[in-house]
Amino acid sequence: MNEKWWKVSKEEEYKRNKKLKSSDVALIQEWLKKQPHLPKLNDNQVIMFLTACEYSLEQTKETIDLNYTMRTKLPELFAQRDLKRKALQISMEYMELSVMPELHEGTVVVLYKLKEMDMSKYLFEEYVKLSNMVLDVTHMELGSAQGYNYIHDLKHFTFNHILQTPIASLANTLKYLQEASTCHIRGIHFINGGTVFEKLLAVIKPFLNADVMKMLKNHPNYESLRKTVDIKAIPSDYGGEAPSVQELNKKTLATLKQYEDWFPEEEKQRNDEKKRTSNINKDYGIQGSFRKLDLD
Repeated sequence: MNEKWWKVSKEEEYKRNKKLKSSDVALIQEWLKKQPHLPKLNDNQVIMFLTACEYSLEQTKETIDLNYTMRTKLPELFAQRDLKRKALQISMEYMELSVMPELHEGTVVVLYKLKEMDMSKYLFEEYVKLSNMVLDVTHMELGSAQGYNYIHDLKHFTFNHILQTPIASLANTLKYLQEASTCHIRGIHFINGGTVFEKLLAVIKPFLNADVMKMLKNHPNYESLRKTVDIKAIPSDYGGEAPSVQELNKKTLATLKQYEDWFPEEEKQRNDEKKRTSNINKDYGIQGSFRKLDLD
């Protein structure tokens, strides 16, 4: 993968992150050479994995393998990353996805908010795909971070959305977020949850590990959010000092479009399972059935 896309050079990464060692990056690159099934990664990509795994070499190896296994085996979440495709355009229209333009206390803050919609516009896998595309681009824009804080505004999220969420895709999304992503979770915040939050929690709880469960916080009001997340990283809609959700979303999508030519390049970085030297077929518990949720 061409390093020209990365706004933060690897030299800059070493300067601003004293725990990051070039010798560790070299060790991971040597290990990758002995994994013929995995794609080649540039040093910036390796740095993202090392930082997310808090510099554990073994965890970094496992995470790289799982990341690209999931990207390869789940095309509904990681293929056809074409911004001109109709389904992705619907996602960009109906989900306000906003990334704060700079790090706050070493972390990236990302906000998700669905607009009011006809349920035919709720294409769960496409919303997840868009989210992963934005996070990939955020790495290249902001470099490595000590963690990610996610804010979910549930104002227009309804029981119907829960019912129309494919259970297998939900399970895979949460598995990726917790075990394979290059975004180390620092907090998951919900606002405007109302009665739907309890229903949502009941659905996602079986797929969350204990550490992540502790990071979930349902805020009863905006003041509670402002006490937990840096006020400079909270949009003005919620009484924070950042620009409005609409402004931030517009900027996030404009940044995404700058990487339109990068996505086809990225989609070439996938596993070749026929070349895997291990005898074990690494499915890692990836869900394959696409039932819808069936709730009382």
